[in-house]
Amino acid sequence: MANINASIKKPTKNAERPLFPAWCLAEGVINATEEDLEIAATACERWTWGCGGILFFGLSIEVVVAAIHPPYDSFLGTWASVIADCFVTIGVGGEIMFAFMGFRRQEELGKRAKKEVAALNKLSGEANERAAKAQLELERLKAPRGLSESQGASISAKLSVFGGHEVLIIASPMTHEGASFADQLHCVLKSASLKSQYMERWPIVGPTLIAEDVCIAFSDGDETNALLANTIAEALKAEGIRADTSAAAVDWWPAMSGKALVVIGTKT
Repeated sequence: MANINASIKKPTKNAERPLFPAWCLAEGVINATEEDLEIAATACERWTWGCGGILFFGLSIEVVVAAIHPPYDSFLGTWASVIADCFVTIGVGGEIMFAFMGFRRQEELGKRAKKEVAALNKLSGEANERAAKAQLELERLKAPRGLSESQGASISAKLSVFGGHEVLIIASPMTHEGASFADQLHCVLKSASLKSQYMERWPIVGPTLIAEDVCIAFSDGDETNALLANTIAEALKAEGIRADTSAAAVDWWPAMSGKALVVIGTKT
C-alpha cells in the first residue's frame, strides 16, 4: 500500500504559529531551520520595502503641507508635521530594524552553508585519500613480486646456516607471476647452499595445496624444518614479501619427507 503521508510536507515551526509574522522565528535565529531562516529573510526584505513606503508617505505629507501652507492654528498646521514625522520615524526605524534582522538571518544561513561546504570538502578529501590508497594497493597488487640482487644476497646470508637442507618450491596456483618468483627464489635458496628443487608441476596424487602469498609448509613435529620455514618466512618479510608458515600434513607425499615445502601462492 502506498504511503499516503509521503507527499505531506511537515510544517515548519513558523507555520505552526500563523498569528506571528514570517520574520518572527519561533526558536530564535540559531535554532531555526534553514527553511524558516530563508522564509524569515525574505519576509524581512518585504517588510523593509514596506517601511520604505511608510517613510515615503511621511515625506509626502510634509511636502503637501509645505505646498498648501495651512494656517498655523488649523488642524493641519498643528498636527500635519507631527503625523508626517511619526511616519518618517516609523519608516526609518523599520528599515533599519528589518535590514538588521534580514542580515542576521542571511548571516546564519551563510555560516551553515560554510559548515556544509567544509564538511563536504572533508568528506571529499577523505574519499580522495581512500582512492589514492586504493590506487597504491592496486599498483602493488599489479606489480610482480621480485627480489633485487641485494635482497637476494640478504636472504641467502640468513639461510646459509641451513646449508644442505632440502627445500621443494612450487607455484600454486600456477601463474606466470608466481612461477617467475618461484624460479627466482629457487636461485636464491641454491645460493645459500640449500638443496632447492623447483617443481613446475604438482604431483598427480594427493591433495592440492592452494596458498596466498608465500606459505612455507613442513611436517608437524619436524623441529628442524620448522625452524628453517620460519627463517625463510622472516627473511622474505624483511624484504617486503608477505610470507607465513604452516605445519601441514604433507607426509602423504614421500618426496616431502624431511623437507620444507615453499608454496608460492596468489599475491595479496
